[in-house]
Amino acid sequence: MSINQYSSEFHYHSLMWQQQQQRHHQNEVVEEKEALFEKPLTPSDVGKLNRLVIPKQHAERYFPLAAAVVDAVEKGLLLCFEDEEGKPWRFRYSYWNSSQSYVLTKGWSRYVKEKQLDAGDVVIFHRHRADGGRFFIGWRRRGDSSSSSDSYRHLQSNAYPHAGRKLLQEMHTRREANKGRTNTSHLVPVF
Repeated sequence: MSINQYSSEFHYHSLMWQQQQQRHHQNEVVEEKEALFEKPLTPSDVGKLNRLVIPKQHAERYFPLAAAVVDAVEKGLLLCFEDEEGKPWRFRYSYWNSSQSYVLTKGWSRYVKEKQLDAGDVVIFHRHRADGGRFFIGWRRRGDSSSSSDSYRHLQSNAYPHAGRKLLQEMHTRREANKGRTNTSHLVPVF
């Protein structure tokens, strides 16, 4: 076996190990999450009102405002979430007496813009199983059954998201073609 063949074999197995470790880590993260609820977005949720209405049954169950703390009810409090990339998001959460609704306000319009959300898309809420005060937020497009978290996990399963799959396929093809041969194979990543 030449040094180039050895190097190619080593690199191939190294990439495979990295992918396996990333999939294992992603599965652990998913298992740590408990699904809370999903909210299909209305035109007003993504419009100029800059707020997301949380259905009352979910708001009172998962994000209860302490009735004894008048300031919390009137001014709201900050709820912190992590998105599918681990980016923190902070939203002001409060109860609007005028419409008798629970809403996420400050920070919500930035989330809508960054994720390019539209009416009909679905926002997904999770919390950490062991740390009930740690929340996660994700989304999926209208009619799509996989969440952004699923899509992100799929992307992260490649050691090199933009070139990893092509590189591994090329390495595997050349490795199979060179079985039993003594010539040297040179592998060049395809970007």
